[in-house]
Amino acid sequence: MDTLIPPILYEEGSSLPTTEERGLWDIGKITNWSQQYLHSRGFPSARLDSELLLAKTLDLSRLGLYTNYNRPVTAEEQKRFGILLRRRLRGEPVAYVLGHKEFMGLHFRVGPEVLIPRPETELVVEQAIVFLEKQRLLAPSAERLRVLDVGTGSGCLAIAIAKACPFVEVVAWDICEKALGVACANARDLGVGERLGFYCLDALLPSSWVGAREFTLIVSNPPYVSKEELLSVAGGVKDFEPQKALLGGDDGLQFYRIMAEYAGARLKPAGQMLWEIGANQGAESKRLLAAFAWRDVEVLEDYSRLDRVVRTSVQ
Repeated sequence: MDTLIPPILYEEGSSLPTTEERGLWDIGKITNWSQQYLHSRGFPSARLDSELLLAKTLDLSRLGLYTNYNRPVTAEEQKRFGILLRRRLRGEPVAYVLGHKEFMGLHFRVGPEVLIPRPETELVVEQAIVFLEKQRLLAPSAERLRVLDVGTGSGCLAIAIAKACPFVEVVAWDICEKALGVACANARDLGVGERLGFYCLDALLPSSWVGAREFTLIVSNPPYVSKEELLSVAGGVKDFEPQKALLGGDDGLQFYRIMAEYAGARLKPAGQMLWEIGANQGAESKRLLAAFAWRDVEVLEDYSRLDRVVRTSVQ
């Protein structure tokens, strides 16, 4: 049996081992070893993680790993893979290690400035597309519908909606200039930059909501984790993702209160608002919206049958 030197042992700045010291590594052995290594340290998605990190190292797709299963992995490649693997072992989310995350079939740049897009957030986009398609039939053919995305982060909501609906223009707010830089880059990369406007605004200030009733739709995935919940969140989220984009005040409802009170002033008649919620926030969201005379309030479940999105219309 070949002597296998785990790539994780190659520290940055260390000299590369000789071929004899390194042993004979190929893609299959690297994949199997790294999967077992991650699994033994409690990573539930060990196989996926190891494949994604190795695919990035070798500039291959995951399918390419299997079609090149017996391809030798050089010492330099093993060293680069080890650097990525050590980052994952420290708990850093895979998306940050890779530098991108897929959302609605699109690849978004991500980094520690922004939250990593989650699959459950796609429900907001799906509902937005359905509503906007209906509104397009009612609007003059030359008119572009306007959408507001509050707390855009990576821009995943704004950009995915713009990609799916070429008849819309999107305004996106975020308080973090670095996050807006990531969102702008994503908009350029995905070819919708000319229909998106990014603004550094604090949505918690009532003055930010002063303006014309210009929007057909408002969407938001705001910070909605309570202080108590944040203490119990897994380390990869709590230690690496920006807490300002997670924490919604003491009870997680800080942004919902502001939007329930002020967002209606920016919506056109019969306009709609969609916001993402935590699984235990449906009832309180309905109460807040009822207090400010929103109508047709619905709580929608995600594919895990958890409350995930609130949909409501302005009077």
